[in-house]
Parts: sequence; C-alpha cells; structure tokens
Amino acid sequence: MKKPKIKTLKNKIILTLPPSVNQIYRYTSRGVYKTRSGKAWIDEAAWKIKADCEPVIRARVGLDAYFPNLRRRDLDNLLKCAMDALVRSGAIEDDNWTVLEYSHIQGHLDRENPRLEIIVEELGAREGLFK
Repeated sequence: MKKPKIKTLKNKIILTLPPSVNQIYRYTSRGVYKTRSGKAWIDEAAWKIKADCEPVIRARVGLDAYFPNLRRRDLDNLLKCAMDALVRSGAIEDDNWTVLEYSHIQGHLDRENPRLEIIVEELGAREGLFK
C-alpha cells in the first residue's frame, strides 16, 4: 500500500530591503532599543507577510536579498529584521533553533528592483531538525 504524499506548504514573500542595522538599533547606556524606522519596517513587513503567508509551526526559511549596487553588506544583518517580521506576523510561532532552520541566505545584484525575498517552507514532524 502506497503512503499518501503530504503536500508541504511553501510561501514566497517579497518585501522591501530593511534599513541597515545602524538605522534599526540604537545603543545607549541603558541598553539597546529599536528605532522608529526599525519598528516601522518590521510592522509594515509583518502586515505584508500576514497577507501573503499561511502560518506554520516548524519551518525552513530561505532569504534572497537583491541589492541596488555592489556596496559591501553583511547578509546576516538581514536575518534579525526578517525573523522579527515573520514572528510578528504570526507566520512562524518562534524563531528559536528548535522550530526553524535556514536553507540559504544569499545576496544578488538587481539595480532595477532591490528587494528581500523570503521563502517559508513548512517542515513536517519528521523533517529537518529532529530526524
């Protein structure tokens, strides 16, 4: 008897590039906090994600950043904002290591259409982290 194929949910979300880390966070003697522009980007992205993405419990996430020029950028700085927006939207419940894995984080050049593409793929109970 053949096992039925389980269709996994895969969502592709296209967002504007987030502000730089220096524009998102402020460091003071009292600690680190998000700026208005950082909060605004996360809120706007969360609304877009909520409209385009069904919630998943365990996920594999891929990020493709399309930059307008060849200026040096740190790709891992995109992660924090993207994950904050995914959690805020409810697309993923949490971004801790037990429920989330990354498939890829890549940078590309697109002078005409800079953007951040996030691919969220649902992981089944026997996939991914706890095989």
